[in-house]
Amino acid sequence: MDCKKVFGENRWFYWPYILLFVLCAVVLITVPKGDIHMAINRHYCAFGDFFFKCITQAGTFTVIVPVCIILFIMSFRKGLVATAASLSSWLLVQFFKRVVFDMPRPKVFFNVLVQYAENGIAPSDGGPFHVVDGIHMHSWHSFPSGHACGVFAICACLAMFAKKPVWKVFWLVFAAVASYSRLYLSQHFLLDVEVGSLIGVACALACQVLVPDNVSAPWKRK
Repeated sequence: MDCKKVFGENRWFYWPYILLFVLCAVVLITVPKGDIHMAINRHYCAFGDFFFKCITQAGTFTVIVPVCIILFIMSFRKGLVATAASLSSWLLVQFFKRVVFDMPRPKVFFNVLVQYAENGIAPSDGGPFHVVDGIHMHSWHSFPSGHACGVFAICACLAMFAKKPVWKVFWLVFAAVASYSRLYLSQHFLLDVEVGSLIGVACALACQVLVPDNVSAPWKRK
C-alpha cells in the first residue's frame, strides 16, 4: 500500500498528531523538563488519580493482546498489522531504553520530593510532590515510554482501520489521554512520552504500508 495514500486516508489522525507533536516539542525546547513535570504534578484530584490509574493500562500487553486477537477474528490482515506494529514498536522501545539509554524516571530525578510525598511530609521549598496510591514508582529506563508507544501503536492501527473521521480523531484523543497518564502518575517525562508515541505511530504506519492488502491466513491458502 502506498504511504501517501495511507497518510491521506488517515489525515484526521496524522495531521492533529503532528500538530500535537510540534506543540509538545516547542514546550520541551523552551521549558526545562523538571519544570514541565512539576507543573503537571501539581494539578491532581481524586477522580484524576482513579481515572489515570485505569486508563494507563491501555498501553500494556494485557489490553493490546486481546485487541489484536479481536482484530484477527475480524480480519487476518488487520490482526497482522496491529500485532506487527505493537511488537516491532515494543522491541524498538526496549532496545532504546535498556541498551542505548538508561535515563532516570521522575522518582529518581525528584528523589527528595518523592520521599517526602511517600512519607506524607510536605517540603518547605517547592510544595508537595503528588504520588498516586497503589502505583509502583519505577526508577530507571525512562526514555522512551513503552506505555505511550504501545497505546499509540494500537490506536494508530485502529484509526487506520476506521472509516469515519470521527473515529480516527477519537483514537488519537484516547492515545493522547492514555499517554498523559504516564505524566500524571509520574512514571515518565514529557520527552519520554513524545518519543514513545512517535515510535508507535511510525511502526503502525510502516506496517500498514508493508503488509499486502491481499494477505490471507496460511490455513486458508490452497
